Amino acid sequence: MDQIARRDQRTLALQRAVSFLFFPIVAPIALFWARIVKRLSVRDADTVRARFAELMNAEPGPVLICSNHLTLLDTIIIVWALAPLSSYLRHYSRFPWSVPEKANFFRTWFWRVSSFLGKCVYVTRGGPREEVKRTLEKIAYLLRSGELVSIFPEGGRSRTERVDTENFTYGVGQIAQAVPEARVLCIYLRGRMQDGYTDSPHTGDEYSVTLEMLHPRTEATGLRGARDLATQIIHKLADMEDRYFADRERSGRPSIA
Repeated sequence: MDQIARRDQRTLALQRAVSFLFFPIVAPIALFWARIVKRLSVRDADTVRARFAELMNAEPGPVLICSNHLTLLDTIIIVWALAPLSSYLRHYSRFPWSVPEKANFFRTWFWRVSSFLGKCVYVTRGGPREEVKRTLEKIAYLLRSGELVSIFPEGGRSRTERVDTENFTYGVGQIAQAVPEARVLCIYLRGRMQDGYTDSPHTGDEYSVTLEMLHPRTEATGLRGARDLATQIIHKLADMEDRYFADRERSGRPSIA
């Protein structure tokens, strides 16, 4: 699964190079939107960034980022929360590739260009088997090449307001099968105003971000193995979510909605 066509290798290499070239322009614009226009903040940002650096430096090898998903722009918040922009220029492989739903980000030229510069590899949920297989092969190739890849294992924004442990895709499990040496960096993020799924974060929201590293393992093979691995990841995110709400209740931090 980690072998892809030379054409795809060249396309990914070109996309990475162009993305890096435009990063000093595009990234500050995205940060301006998040901090000034939307007035978003990340709680204990320095602690989150130190934790990210600690986990990444703990051991070598591929790392797949898996997060819960409530807004279309969660990836921007994740990138902002994990490291300062200057750090990505020094270690551009840590600026993660994303795997958005093609239908959401292929409708206009603006989103097509933005997702290209943002290191996105499209996936079509329920699309032709060969197309999905090709996307999974690209992701495996990127991971083995030392690139971070960020994916939402629920397969889309949660309609239940919480991590959906019943209805999720097995794609993340297939990736973990293809790159068994990969660690999974589980990220739980949520704004205090975020009660359900929305297109955009709520203006003025403060985000909590927690990180935990997972080493999913299974003795099962095929679809059963993919399901087992995906379930481990989803349950880890659900556990992190339970702790988030328990901590918020203990600390008495109310919603700022």
